[in-house]
Amino acid sequence: MSDESTPWAIIGMGMGGRGVAAELGVMGYRLRVHDIVEDEIREIGLRGGLKVEGRDGDFAPVEFATTNLGEAVDGAKVIVVCTWGTEHARVARDLAPLLVDGQLILLIQGNACGALLVRNELELARCTADVDIAQFDGYPYMMTVLAPDSVLLTTNKEELLVAAMPATRNDAVMSVIGDAFPMARQAPDLLHLAFDEAGMMHVPAMVTNVGFVESDREYHHYTDGMTPSVVRLVEALDAERVAVAQAYGIPEARLDDWVDRTYGVREKSLYETIQLMAITHYQYCPRPRSLEYRFLSQDLSCISVTTAALGDVADVDTPIHDSVITMSGALTGVDYWKTGRNLENLGLAGKSVSQIQAHVSGGI
Repeated sequence: MSDESTPWAIIGMGMGGRGVAAELGVMGYRLRVHDIVEDEIREIGLRGGLKVEGRDGDFAPVEFATTNLGEAVDGAKVIVVCTWGTEHARVARDLAPLLVDGQLILLIQGNACGALLVRNELELARCTADVDIAQFDGYPYMMTVLAPDSVLLTTNKEELLVAAMPATRNDAVMSVIGDAFPMARQAPDLLHLAFDEAGMMHVPAMVTNVGFVESDREYHHYTDGMTPSVVRLVEALDAERVAVAQAYGIPEARLDDWVDRTYGVREKSLYETIQLMAITHYQYCPRPRSLEYRFLSQDLSCISVTTAALGDVADVDTPIHDSVITMSGALTGVDYWKTGRNLENLGLAGKSVSQIQAHVSGGI
């Protein structure tokens, strides 16, 4: 059931923002959409919404499309942030003077500890508004953009995990977003989401297929880029992720378990599972055309760096993560250890494992 009494604002109208606007608009939610790039929203504003294929409704209306952030969030009940994770800190700083008591910031998707990063940035900006901040562990829909004002929605994920920062606000958040996202399930806290984040599997296929990425040749990131050898590297990263998670008291959940829970797909091996996903769920996945694409710039910065940093606190070695992060820095000239989600910008520097657990569970 949609809530038509107060509007929702969607921040970031790339592929992800368009998909969320299409789904929620067809469901009857009042929407405003925002992007800092005029070209991303011009056609949506002219049409007054998005043409939608793949759903019972064929049009998702929006009240307006704007590059003015204050206009978008004024009076909005929920502020859905659909930017890349590398933009979350900037968005938080931009929102800080605009927020009012009672609003909810929802990150789709939050990557590792995105809601914690946003909370920390708001505090640094001296934001006094009493707002909730929450995130999903992934993106809800399989979809593709057909035109600037038209999308095709195919399938929905079977399950998404959501958590607030702090976790004591989980119930309050679910009471607001539960109808809009029926696949959402509460996670105990943000750490569970941080270690349930599967985006790290994109990174090995980027660093081992640089020639493909930087060429004009057409290829598919999953079917062509994730060969058996690349998937072995994914599995090595996954084993380190599981070890760090266990050090924080989080039960083992391997990548193939996540895929099964999220997509209902499980084959004899992770390689076979990924290849099946490529043709059943990821057939419209855009082809990365540079190492600045989110499969490296976001998933390395906002997942891999965080995993390695949390591993350091728990005295869990992560040599494969360390190597991939360092190699990626050599390829791009970016110091991801400094620019990524590290202990300092998450507000966790100097905290022990138990103190980090208490911080995300109760905001202590």
